Amino acid sequence: MTITGPIVHTSDSADHSRPESEPPRSTPMRRLIPIGIALTCLALSPDLLGLFLAGLLGWTSHRFLHRTTRPKADPSEWAWALSLVAAALRTGAPVNEAFIYVSEKRSDDIGLRLQRFGSALGLGSSPSHAAALLHGLPAVSRLAAGIERSQSTGSALADSVAEIADSILEDHRYEVDRRSARAGISLLAPTFLCFLPAFALTGISPTVMGLLRQLHF
Repeated sequence: MTITGPIVHTSDSADHSRPESEPPRSTPMRRLIPIGIALTCLALSPDLLGLFLAGLLGWTSHRFLHRTTRPKADPSEWAWALSLVAAALRTGAPVNEAFIYVSEKRSDDIGLRLQRFGSALGLGSSPSHAAALLHGLPAVSRLAAGIERSQSTGSALADSVAEIADSILEDHRYEVDRRSARAGISLLAPTFLCFLPAFALTGISPTVMGLLRQLHF
């Protein structure tokens, strides 16, 4: 890493050290789970109802596992971008140029927003008003408040931006762990939905039919 003036210039290899996020790919496990659910339904209820439930629950689980919900921005990528902003600020770069510099290293939505945010600050817009350009990203209000505090008191902004990036990353990790724990429970739901009707057919129905025969119905 070399420093020229107030802006940090990195090599081309550093520019690609963080590849852009790719949409999640279909893993073998995601393909096998719907098949396993369908086979379980057929094993528990080898009749027309079981075949219907196997198709229904297999298709439902397939859609659930392969649903494409793309967030507006990846919090980890946003945290990484703020970390680069903090690094540029530590070299003495002006606030607006630090954001614009980082935006030039990205070709995604975050980069475009950073470029607009830095340009707005350079044109004299207040951080709170310019923060509207970052709407939807985590901790934007904290970032704007930190910039305003730095402008009014002269305090260092780099450490504040770095702390915001760390807190965003920590919150993102907690959310990922929470969703992973919930996913395990959600994956069991189709199995129970298949098991309960099969249990009613194979366990309860014969008993009820036997009682009806004894009562001469």
